Amino acid sequence: MIIIIIAFLSWLFLFLHKNFYQSFTQTYKVSVLQKEIITETIDISLFNKIIQELQIKKNIDFSTNLEKTKNPFSFY
Repeated sequence: MIIIIIAFLSWLFLFLHKNFYQSFTQTYKVSVLQKEIITETIDISLFNKIIQELQIKKNIDFSTNLEKTKNPFSFY
């Protein structure tokens, strides 16, 4: 008889945890995340301009630029 009561209480605990507690915590998390959403609008043209400038900096040919610069460690 005691084993049946323990089994029923453990099943009841798991049922309540799975179907009620988790849904309440997920609802709370969703409401918190909705409050943290960024409400600013993003300037796409500025973003694209910055990305293009970064691509230009990334694709610089250093071998031609190094030939043009002076060596700071040379005596002449």
